[in-house]
Formats: sequence, C-alpha cells, structure tokens
Amino acid sequence: MRYEKKFLMPSSQKELIYAFLIGDGFFEHHPNRIISSIYYDTNELDLYSVSEEGLNERTKRRLRWYGRPTSLNLEYKSRKGDLGSKELNEYFLAGKENLLVNFFCSFKKITYKFFIPESLENIFFPKLAISYLRSYLISSDNLIRITLDQKIKCSKIISKDSELTLDNWLHFPDGVLEMKYARNDYIKSPLGNKIDESFSLITERYSKYCKACSMIF
Repeated sequence: MRYEKKFLMPSSQKELIYAFLIGDGFFEHHPNRIISSIYYDTNELDLYSVSEEGLNERTKRRLRWYGRPTSLNLEYKSRKGDLGSKELNEYFLAGKENLLVNFFCSFKKITYKFFIPESLENIFFPKLAISYLRSYLISSDNLIRITLDQKIKCSKIISKDSELTLDNWLHFPDGVLEMKYARNDYIKSPLGNKIDESFSLITERYSKYCKACSMIF
C-alpha cells in the first residue's frame, strides 16, 4: 500500500509544472507513454456509486495496456482513505478473452482490434474506456514519485453485432498530477510540500472513472 495525493492540473500549466519539478530536483523516471483502460462495472454501475458516495474502501476493475494493446493486464485498483494499491490478476484473465473490441486510438489515429472478457465474475461488464498521456518523475532522493496525466479522454462502449466499438472520445477539462509516497517519506522530503506552495492546484479525492461516468451516463 502507498499514499496517493491527487491535484487537478489545468492543461495550460503542465509544461510549467514539469519544468519547475525538473529544476527542483525531480528527474524523468520512465519515458512518456499512452495508457488506456477499459473499466468494468455492474449494469447498475454499483462500483461508480460506491466511489461517489465516498465510502472509505472501494475497488475498481479494469483492463489496462500501455501503447498498443498487445498485452492486457487485469487490475483491481483498491483505495482505503489516502492509501492505494493495485493487484494484477493475469491468471484470471488468461483464456477468457472472447469479445471483439474495435478501439480507435485518437493519439495514433488507428483502430486496434483485440479481444477482452465479456464479463468479470459474471456480474461486471465493460462500460467505458479512458486513455491519456502520462509523464513520470521521481525526486532526487527517490522518496516521491509524480505522474502527470494530460489529454485525458473517455469513450462510451457501443455494442453491436457481438462487437464493441470505442471511438466517441470526450475530453476531460483538466489533467491530473498525482504524488505517490510512503507516509514518512512525504514528511521527510522538502520537495513534496513545494507542490502545494508553488501552484494553486486543487487537491481533492479524484477518480478518472467517476469523472468519465458523469460525462457519459
């Protein structure tokens, strides 16, 4: 488990914030990459409702891939207050991909075709997709990791003739800056507090999935 702190980040400030962090001791941890996910929920959107109600413990189910969808990861993303964890379940996914997806990647202007499970645990079904560009930074003392997500988009899943299509992308108004750290590391590192002091970013409990649901449904 790790602590996670999220800030809404206006797209116009991304480059300024990135340059500030680089100049203040952060450096690139990984190359930038496109992250895409298909989220599963009940037909009544129970997981969305649980998250919106602000319950302390909540879990999301999603298929995630990086760049091209050549390798899909089934993730259970859990949160308990400010603590977050991610569980990969490759065994559960193996051999269960039986539903064809036509996924239009707006970043690459290409449609990918691949298979996903029709359901998870027989009660969770694919509801929407989210895609964005992520930058990775880490502090010089290796105590705090920061991701900057921009160009965030979501698409409702359209089902027709036993195939799913995702090509109607809606743009989020803001990006997201997220800090990941151990509790004591955030207190020890002077770099962490400078995020709060240097930019008028809004800190709040934030879920891309919940934001997408509010935009689509």
